Amino acid sequence: MPRVLLLNPPSASGYLNRDLMSGLGVNIDTERNMVDGLITMLKSAGRRMPVMTMGYLNSILSKTAEVKVLDAGNTDMPADRVIEESVRFIPDFVFVASSISQLPFEIKILEAIKSRTGATVGFFGESADNFSKIIMRERNIDFLISGEPELVAPKIVDGLKQGYKVVCGWRAERKDPHSRLVLSYFFNFIDSVLFGIKIHDINCGFKGYDVDVLKRIEFRFQNFFIDTELLAYVYRVKLPITEVRIKHFPRENDMSKINAIKTSWDILVDCLKLKFL
Repeated sequence: MPRVLLLNPPSASGYLNRDLMSGLGVNIDTERNMVDGLITMLKSAGRRMPVMTMGYLNSILSKTAEVKVLDAGNTDMPADRVIEESVRFIPDFVFVASSISQLPFEIKILEAIKSRTGATVGFFGESADNFSKIIMRERNIDFLISGEPELVAPKIVDGLKQGYKVVCGWRAERKDPHSRLVLSYFFNFIDSVLFGIKIHDINCGFKGYDVDVLKRIEFRFQNFFIDTELLAYVYRVKLPITEVRIKHFPRENDMSKINAIKTSWDILVDCLKLKFL
């Protein structure tokens, strides 16, 4: 059974609340809702609140792994003690709640834990969502989780533990309009023909990459075609890759912002650029 450490690290100075949503979501209307207004006031006053995502992760991962939660950010545990506690646990994986203002300090703590335990380490949270390219330059960071960690982490742990370099999601029972499904089928078919990609759902946002894979690629595209660029490289150099089924939820307004005709043309042009230029 793998050993997983969930860490809310300390800050270099002062208290930092890494749970931006306070477990309530981000749609807070303080003028109409007294409870939401009170929560906002408490946060601004420095009231300490747990990182709710770590609670979700603990609940889910505990079913298949031995989990230790280290909430150093809320208990004023100094960095040296955090490292010692982490080393004593001997983790296989370390998931760290990240921030923007304390990212360099968080990286130092994570690098120290990795150097002494050999664990596979990575970030989730604010910096993982917004500064992935910066973090990927760090040679000792193994993975990033963008999106909902509680849905992604268990499957990434399982996939990377088995030695795969890439873990891709597959929305097998997709809840999108027919126009979007047809566009997706077209996109996957073209990529399969041109690049030999055998993934069912190339543009699924659920993906886990070993950071070493990402460091090898000089990206040429900035739009959603980046998924094809990544997977084309993975198949070209024959890295181990796997798919996992994930649950897909329907769009609340049942509408897509994508122009099917324009996007289809852009896909074809980008595919030809990647293949022949």
